[in-house]
Amino acid sequence: MTVTNFDVLIIGSGHSGGMAAKILTEKGIRCLMLNAGPVADVARDAQRKPAYDLPYRGFKPPGRLEHVFQANEFNANVWVDEEEVPYTFDPANPYNWVRVRLFGGRSLFWSRQSFRLSDYEFKGKSHDGFGEDWPIGLADLSPYYSRVEEIFQVAGAQDGPRRCQMATSFLSTMRGRSRCSGSSRLRRRTTCRSASNAGRKAAMAWRAR
Repeated sequence: MTVTNFDVLIIGSGHSGGMAAKILTEKGIRCLMLNAGPVADVARDAQRKPAYDLPYRGFKPPGRLEHVFQANEFNANVWVDEEEVPYTFDPANPYNWVRVRLFGGRSLFWSRQSFRLSDYEFKGKSHDGFGEDWPIGLADLSPYYSRVEEIFQVAGAQDGPRRCQMATSFLSTMRGRSRCSGSSRLRRRTTCRSASNAGRKAAMAWRAR
């Protein structure tokens, strides 16, 4: 039996695990990644079905995964079954743990939007009195955000509210396109986006188990 030695063991293939694997392997470090779920096979596991053909018209069945706000009838079968794999927490400090058993983890559900956390999140207690302030802020992480945005080809402009911090520059995926503000693009494209979103949802209605 051949024995292979690794320098680093990475648990999970989501945002954090995937980025760790990329950076470390590019440095020549031998990594082994363990993941609990399979590679998503949309052709096999999904079917085209409009919302009106679903029992709850695309909404989440009552009482199922109430704390997973991303869950709906189109993707309800991809989340971890809380009855099969429960977790506990101090009732005085409730914690919503959103879990996915697929290769790529929750990175598959980012909806192609990648905003930076703002100081409203980092310094929440200073703003609204709840929780605790982080010991770091947006200014501390901004250089690292820029590195990751370059890898993911995140494009954006500083034309939104302060709590929606976007990428600091337009990247290669945006070259040659109009650089108008996000609000004007939204106003122009609301109708066609609504139609295209309906099509994507219909294509992603996961089959019942």
